[in-house]
Amino acid sequence: MSVQEAETGAVTTSIHTYVHREYENQVDVIGAIHVAQLPYYEAIQGLIDSKHDDNGAVVHYEQIIKNTPEEFQQAGRAVRARAECVRVMMRGVYGLFGDLEEWGLVKQTSAITLRDDWQNYDATEIDLARRLSSFALRRHTLFVRGMKWLYEDMDPEERQKMVKEALMDREERPFSPRILKLLIGDLSKQIVDYRNDIELEAVDGQIQDDPETDMVLLWGEGHLKGLGQGLLGRGFVKVDEDKLVAMD
Repeated sequence: MSVQEAETGAVTTSIHTYVHREYENQVDVIGAIHVAQLPYYEAIQGLIDSKHDDNGAVVHYEQIIKNTPEEFQQAGRAVRARAECVRVMMRGVYGLFGDLEEWGLVKQTSAITLRDDWQNYDATEIDLARRLSSFALRRHTLFVRGMKWLYEDMDPEERQKMVKEALMDREERPFSPRILKLLIGDLSKQIVDYRNDIELEAVDGQIQDDPETDMVLLWGEGHLKGLGQGLLGRGFVKVDEDKLVAMD
């Protein structure tokens, strides 16, 4: 579903396309949101599959990597506690929506098939936990408890109205950055930059191995700017921008 087909007020996300000045290979950066309507994810899946199957593009995607039980044991009690807080935080954010079926929405994790030949480049749970301060942990523990109290007692229609207004008005009052700021304070940008750097190192490796191969990067919308800046610094030029309707 393209943005031209959307009704006024639709929630859209962007796809930025870059071409390298020297090698002329193309990189498409898909900035996705993690809860949306099924046709949105079908469009993303179709786009990636066509780039991969028809053009031989290498696909990179974000997904926090789960550590093994042995790695958690070696990390120590404090880090394990912080990692569990990250999991609780994410479950709490999804809880804002309540029953996704009532909204006609699905999660990205259940709607997009991650193929075996796609490549996952991201931080591990322990990596992130080590970058969260004790103060940040207290903040997002209180946040999750507060939101749980709010949306469990709130009328479902009122809850939907609250979240929709936040999503629709995100140009002036960005929803995701405000959530991140509340959850982890000034560390939010540091964590986003850290995860971007992991992906950009993978881009460097791909260019070194085969500089003419196209790439598709499936990452969250909040990473578009940082990944774009990194690509520009690596000799890429932005040549196109398209939009997809996530919620109409």
